[in-house]
Amino acid sequence: MDNSAATNTKKCPHCGQWSAWALHHEDRCTHCGELLDPQAYQQVIQRDAAEQENEKAPRVFIKIDPADGLFTRLWKYVVLSGQVLFAAIISFFLWLGVVLAG
Repeated sequence: MDNSAATNTKKCPHCGQWSAWALHHEDRCTHCGELLDPQAYQQVIQRDAAEQENEKAPRVFIKIDPADGLFTRLWKYVVLSGQVLFAAIISFFLWLGVVLAG
């Protein structure tokens, strides 16, 4: 069976006409030019904005990427353990200062 002849269509939520749809969030109606799936488009925009916001946020702890090599991941776990230990020590001293201050 030849799948090249099969096309997807979607009814436009704005004008009610059927348009060819390539299953992409940015596909537009061939009749009115509006988005065929505005909810998916908004979700992609929100996800991209959230990813950009996460990239701008300062990193407190080192990020361990599963795609890193074995040695790199082991080294990052050692560094992460040191960071957590340092944060625990600082937190203890802050707590101690608050308790002693009354």
